[in-house]
Amino acid sequence: MRILSAAIAISLFLLTYPVSAENAIVMYKGDDGWVRYNFPTSYYWDDFKGEFAEQGWNLEFRKHVDSSVLSNCDALFVINPGKNIPDDEANAIISWVNNGGKLVITQDKYGKYANEITENFGITFDSTAQFTVNKFISHPITDGLSVVGTFGTEEGRTVTVSGDAKELGFHNAANCLIAINENAGNGVVIAIGDEIMWKDGTFDKNSNEQFMDNILSYFSKPSEIPEFNPFTLLLAVTLLSGFVLYRSR
Repeated sequence: MRILSAAIAISLFLLTYPVSAENAIVMYKGDDGWVRYNFPTSYYWDDFKGEFAEQGWNLEFRKHVDSSVLSNCDALFVINPGKNIPDDEANAIISWVNNGGKLVITQDKYGKYANEITENFGITFDSTAQFTVNKFISHPITDGLSVVGTFGTEEGRTVTVSGDAKELGFHNAANCLIAINENAGNGVVIAIGDEIMWKDGTFDKNSNEQFMDNILSYFSKPSEIPEFNPFTLLLAVTLLSGFVLYRSR
């Protein structure tokens, strides 16, 4: 009887355990997109793209997004806007983050277009500086990192923060290049001052791959509220009913 009770309890727990985030969108340029790279076709990003599947994520590419597209998205990667972001898309992303969306956004030395989104969450891409991140504040996304970026002279863009946003990564403890706002409405914004760490040829250097894995793992944290779907709810009720009938015999 005790064994059966334990089995029923474990089954119910597993059936109602929260589901981790699994769906990511990466924006791409195409013929009229507003980010810099064509991720679906460019071989410079094979390692980056492959890491989503390796970590158990479903990956989709989009040139444009709206509230309908974002409603099925757990994480959005905006890698380096290359021109002004259309107002309707920026507003859709801002609203999605406020409602619980998880955004990673980078901006290189050639522009500050990302600020149209990030400034709403206390993060501003600012001046240029060497993109070698070698000083970190303790956080799940910086766990185990030694160096992110390159050991060369590649420049990125510094990040300044206000409000709930926090600095997480620096070059020589001076220029902030990685920041996060974990209270972006109900969502999360991670801002990074370049994208070079995830290009093929650099992805497997330093702690660049680990940085990516840390972010995906952090975004996959189970929610605090159990999520039911009709099948698991029906199965749980069936098991519980069978247990009650067994006990009443």
